[in-house]
Amino acid sequence: MLELQWFAGQFDDLLNRYLRIAVTAEGAFLARFDADWHCLESENTHLVAQSRLIHNFSVGYRVTGRPEYKLALVKGTDFLLHVFWDHEKGGFYNICGRSGIVADDCKASYGQSFALFALAHAALTLHDDRYRQAAFIAWQTIQDRFADQNGGLLPLLTRNFVLLPSLNSQNPLMHLLEALLELQKLDSSRTVHKEVDRLIRFVVCHLRDKDGYLPEIYTADWQPCDRQQGGRIDLGHHFEWAYLLSQAVHLGHAEEFLGVGHQMLNLALANAVDSKDGGVRSPLSMDRSMEGAKKCWWEQCEAIRAILRYIRAHGKHDLEPILEQIVRFVDRYFIDHKRGGWYTCVDGVEIAPADQNKSDYGKVYYHVIGMCLEAFAYFLKGEATVVSRST
Repeated sequence: MLELQWFAGQFDDLLNRYLRIAVTAEGAFLARFDADWHCLESENTHLVAQSRLIHNFSVGYRVTGRPEYKLALVKGTDFLLHVFWDHEKGGFYNICGRSGIVADDCKASYGQSFALFALAHAALTLHDDRYRQAAFIAWQTIQDRFADQNGGLLPLLTRNFVLLPSLNSQNPLMHLLEALLELQKLDSSRTVHKEVDRLIRFVVCHLRDKDGYLPEIYTADWQPCDRQQGGRIDLGHHFEWAYLLSQAVHLGHAEEFLGVGHQMLNLALANAVDSKDGGVRSPLSMDRSMEGAKKCWWEQCEAIRAILRYIRAHGKHDLEPILEQIVRFVDRYFIDHKRGGWYTCVDGVEIAPADQNKSDYGKVYYHVIGMCLEAFAYFLKGEATVVSRST
């Protein structure tokens, strides 16, 4: 089961599918499709979905060299800049229509981070200075408008950058780090490098608890919320942090961050892995209970990606049996082998409900593409090259 072609098959199937059904003439990427991949929303799309699909087509073009992916990448990135960007006040809107109408003009730090991530990827893949300049403008807007006095990010603002009621979360910080790790490749001044260090230290030193766990939800002054306020420990995000900290060290950041990455990976593995039935579960409650934990698609991807990285780059070969188990579980219970795509959640070891939507604003398989990219590096002993079956 743990074979290059398994990952290449997922990579090709999903990229080709979205190329066929999601890319509009205007450059908007449609994201909402039902269990049979019938379109549920043909006008609007979300900033996060648009940005994640830009990432997907960027990776697709970089790995395969297919011109169709390049065309989709350019169209989608241009739409991001022409329609989602607020040309009067700055920042990216939440939801826009393919006709150019703004459907939700609020601005969330989570979405801004993904837009920056998309622009950095487009600039790196296409060597296009327009996208590079746009990425740095987007980052400056995040610093000017979303940075709070404590070192974190404000969660949700109006079009005019007035704070809306919302709890803080580590999630926008994590995805800003993900974006900045790409942006620093475009920055010869090392300014971004310094911000990456600051951001990591803020999370590592100020947000983790005494046991090393990173709570998900916080008050305005970055105190962790209790269970009644929605507080929890998202183990899927612990896998993501483990991966990102490894990547930060790979890109020249402090070696000490890798020790934190190992710790976060170990905490995730100790709690998330279902050694009896397979797969990984999340979240962990603030009192360390797994009550209410579920097995959802994206956590499986992040677990697989992190484990692949720590085996490949850090010699954690003792994790190979766990890796095999999770991949086998995913293939059996998450992948719809008849209609394509992944189910969202499964209950125990039962097949997920057949009517689960295959795609939505938050589910355009960026987690799968990232997992596959790490798998290509794992099997090819380095950076991914042309490996997919579509070439």
